[in-house]
Amino acid sequence: IAGGGVLSVYTPAPAPDPDPVVPRSISKRQLITQCAVDEWITAAQAVAWAESNTLPQLLEDVIAGLPSESRFAARVQALTLVGAVIDDPLMLAVAAEAEADEDALNAFFTAAAAIE
Repeated sequence: IAGGGVLSVYTPAPAPDPDPVVPRSISKRQLITQCAVDEWITAAQAVAWAESNTLPQLLEDVIAGLPSESRFAARVQALTLVGAVIDDPLMLAVAAEAEADEDALNAFFTAAAAIE
């Protein structure tokens, strides 16, 4: 190099990690656990839901707020679920009742999916 300069090689900064992919579904166990962790329901309600399928007050409130013709189907869905899907109308209603916006629901599903 003329003038005695030092040759340096340009190394670009690493690309930032892309946003994590938000899981589309979680298991019932993950749902119940994360509901308690995020304090959407109490720990006692979580245990009752897991042990005897007693729906927590949050779900009871959501179901009660539905039109009368939708309540039976929603209750059966809640009682027989094996998991939760992020864009399911009942899950969206539960999130709304818990005052969780889209970002909070995405964080909820991401955290729940990490529960082993």
